[in-house]
Amino acid sequence: MDSRFDIIPQTADAEIEVSLIDIAEDAAQSLLNRRAIRRYRGSRVSVNLHARLMPETPSDRLGISVTVDYRNEDDLFRTLLLSYTVTARFRIAHLSSAVTFDGSSLAIPHHLLTLMLGTTVGALRGMLVLRTAGTPLADYPLPLLNVADLAASLSTSARQPA
Repeated sequence: MDSRFDIIPQTADAEIEVSLIDIAEDAAQSLLNRRAIRRYRGSRVSVNLHARLMPETPSDRLGISVTVDYRNEDDLFRTLLLSYTVTARFRIAHLSSAVTFDGSSLAIPHHLLTLMLGTTVGALRGMLVLRTAGTPLADYPLPLLNVADLAASLSTSARQPA
């Protein structure tokens, strides 16, 4: 995560009204390394996921960008084959009462982050299939993920010093 954030534990009475505004490929943040893909000879490919939350203050909107990186890992080098980013924007009723943002740190309820990640990762998975069709990367679909565990790991990694 680019911005620091913490997960707020879910409480029994915490209902949040959420709607998806839009979801799209972020072409400016995406790269298909055609040269590296042409040279790819079947060695190991690692898949890594990154996420970034983007509050749109003072509106009731919160965006999330999820990026997947595919790297070819041979004996000597790690070569980026694909970096693909999808950005989703959500309208969250009374955002300021559900999420705390102080300019550099964001506190978000676990169930809200899980919902946003699930929606965005699901769209990313489908868009990635279309983007990698006809390439050797088509053999490496995005693995199935436990989104709740992913949300927790993203928060943990965001708290570690750079």
